[in-house]
Amino acid sequence: MWLFAKVMTGMIAVSVCTAPLGAQCDSGGHGPPLLANVAATSSTLTFSWILSCTNTPFPTTMQIRQGGTPQRSWQDGTLLGTESLQLLQNGGGVTALNLTPDTLYSNLRVCAVYADGQSPCTDPRAEKTSGGPPGGPFNFSATPVSWNEIKLTWQNLPGTTRLELTWTPGNRSMNFGGQLPTFENVSGLMAVTQYTFKLCQINQNGNKNCAQAAATTLAPPPAPLPFVPPSSVTASWTGPTQITVT
Repeated sequence: MWLFAKVMTGMIAVSVCTAPLGAQCDSGGHGPPLLANVAATSSTLTFSWILSCTNTPFPTTMQIRQGGTPQRSWQDGTLLGTESLQLLQNGGGVTALNLTPDTLYSNLRVCAVYADGQSPCTDPRAEKTSGGPPGGPFNFSATPVSWNEIKLTWQNLPGTTRLELTWTPGNRSMNFGGQLPTFENVSGLMAVTQYTFKLCQINQNGNKNCAQAAATTLAPPPAPLPFVPPSSVTASWTGPTQITVT
């Protein structure tokens, strides 16, 4: 029987579980791994494990699979993550990537894959990703382009479905949905003015995470000198076929 203790460390949820007693190893030395804990973020689940059978042969990879047949040895589930093992390595972690925030993933198993094709797995279990992204938008930056334009760039976190962009001075705002962009040129700004931008990424459950960036627009180009027409213009005959203008 598994014993769970949920712990929150910042934005990472950790499930600590005791290993089952009397893990079964077959005559060939194959056996499922023992899970130590599971750490969850908004887009990953990381399973820490140790080997239940330490006699050779050792597994070559550790995998996380979802679904599949009910047998302990199976390979027809959906592969969510894999980690290659070095010879004699005992203990480590394997991570399922690109998951959806605030979602319960059921029927998960960690499998020890051996070179001869055997892949004994843990009993099925369910784990949930955390409710929202661990921080604001990745690499959010603002760069002045001209005296009235600033370019913003960022990376969208997994699970983001909507963006909200606001800036001051001016208290302007923009909203994005559907195919989410990773940059935006904001124009119509005032010259030599510092603007503070706030970009919020929102997932399907309404969880909002924001970041700020600031930049100052450039100075405008110098104005052209005013046109001064010539003054005191005179013309006079200086020869039979010549006129001199001064």
